[in-house]
Amino acid sequence: MSTKFLILSLFITIFVTACTSFDTYTTTQPDISQKAISLEMINSQLTIPQVNVNGLSALQSQAVSYFILDQGDVYKQRILVKASQKTLEQHSDELSVLLQSNGVSLAKLNFKASDKIAINDIEIMSEYFVAVAPTCIKSVEVDFGCATSRNLASLVADPVHLIRGVGLSAAEGNVSVNSVVRYRKGNQKEKTMSLSDIAKGL
Repeated sequence: MSTKFLILSLFITIFVTACTSFDTYTTTQPDISQKAISLEMINSQLTIPQVNVNGLSALQSQAVSYFILDQGDVYKQRILVKASQKTLEQHSDELSVLLQSNGVSLAKLNFKASDKIAINDIEIMSEYFVAVAPTCIKSVEVDFGCATSRNLASLVADPVHLIRGVGLSAAEGNVSVNSVVRYRKGNQKEKTMSLSDIAKGL
C-alpha cells in the first residue's frame, strides 16, 4: 500500500511541476485585455511572371503547390488570385483546378482583375489567422478563464471562427426524404447498436 502511495505522490508531484513550469505563466497581473485570445493575420504572396498563353509551365505549377504547402494548414487559408482581366479569362479555370488539387476549398478561393499587374503576370495571395493565447498568472489564486482561453486558442480549427461562426451545410435531401417515406409506410425499423458498433463509428 505504501509503495502505491509513494508512486501516486511522485506522479502528482511530476504532474504539478509540469503544469506550473511553462514559460506562458507570469507573476505579473495583466490587464483585462490580455485575458482574451488575440488574432494575428499572416499574409504571403507569390508572383508568377510571364505566364504562357497555353498555360502554366510544370515549374510554375510546382511553385504554386510549394507556396500553398509552405503556408501550413490549407483549411485556414483564403486565397486571392489577381491578374489582368485577359490573363484571368485565360487561366482562371486552370488555376482553380490546380489550387483545389492542393487542398484549397472553392469557398475560400477568389479571383480579382487588376490593371496594376503586368499583362502576363499572376499574383497569388494567401491569408490566414493565427490564434494567440493569453499569458496566465502563476499565483496561489486560480486564474479563472485563462486555461479555457488557452485551450480554445490551441484547439480551434480555423481562428477566424472566433470572429464569425460558420453556418450549417445543406442537408442531403435524399436521405431526409427517404427517412420520412419509410416512417410513413410503417417500415421504419428500429436499429439496435452494440458498444462495439459505436466504437467502430457505425
